[in-house]
Amino acid sequence: MREVGNEGKQLDFDQCIFLTRRYLDAQGWELMDAETLAVRIWSELKGRGLSGEEAEKAVNTGVWQNYAAVLYDYCRRSEPRVRELAWAELHRWLLWQAPRYIDNANDQEDAVQEAVINLQKAFETDSLQAPRALWVFALQALR
Repeated sequence: MREVGNEGKQLDFDQCIFLTRRYLDAQGWELMDAETLAVRIWSELKGRGLSGEEAEKAVNTGVWQNYAAVLYDYCRRSEPRVRELAWAELHRWLLWQAPRYIDNANDQEDAVQEAVINLQKAFETDSLQAPRALWVFALQALR
């Protein structure tokens, strides 16, 4: 669903927040609020003169890249509640991705569980050099 009337309008901070919130909601990601994440994204995009689909694509890319780093950080936190929420989000995301790689529905949960265990071991050793690459790293663990 596109925001009506913004096709030719240059991306501004309010629109960045709107697009960020919409993307987070669609993914079910709740570890960071849209406004806080939009600040990070806006710092990367402001002044680039983006509008319409180009702006939306740039914000969406910024969301998943920045959220990957946030999720990686939260998965490694010492507070149990925050860490558990982060691992639950990563688990859900992997379950959503599993049908792309594993045909048998019964095997999908097992593969996700194994991937999560492998990711937990990797995160303990801080072996992910580029946290924004979390999604690729997680998919490799799933495969």
